Amino acid sequence: MNEKEIERFKELYNRKEHYGKNSIKFYDQISEIIKRNNYKNILDFGCGKSELYQKLIDDLNVSVYRYDPAIEGLEEKPNSKFDFVICSDVLHNLEEEDALKVLEELKDYSDNCFIYLNCIDHPTTFFDGTKTNRCVHEKEWWEIKLKNIFDYVMIINVEDNTKAMFETKGGKYE
Repeated sequence: MNEKEIERFKELYNRKEHYGKNSIKFYDQISEIIKRNNYKNILDFGCGKSELYQKLIDDLNVSVYRYDPAIEGLEEKPNSKFDFVICSDVLHNLEEEDALKVLEELKDYSDNCFIYLNCIDHPTTFFDGTKTNRCVHEKEWWEIKLKNIFDYVMIINVEDNTKAMFETKGGKYE
């Protein structure tokens, strides 16, 4: 993401109090994955203003590294591997080319990921009126893209077809 894009997200975080706090809604799914696989070292990639990290630390005794280029103090990309990566509400907010690059980057951090996406256009806009959701595709499109990168991709059932959740895993799923 270029500097202009980062500035647009910084403005959005400042303008909308609840923007960037969505991942806590997925605590049950994420904590179940973490417990099932005994993950200890976690990256929250594009964490926004999430409160998820503290709940994971408190409840599961894990280490969580938060990264978001638009949040002061969290803009430094990690340079290590992780047991597990959380990427919630990020990819659909990028240009398609950038979203696909980020998927490759996630794999560099870990084969094991939780990915949440909106699959329809969302009304949230930047200050200039352009929509924040720019890479909007159906769940099946995302599944194909994920399977091109990760060894194992599992769709996590969501009652609302306008959203998609995936778990990726290296090697054979147990």
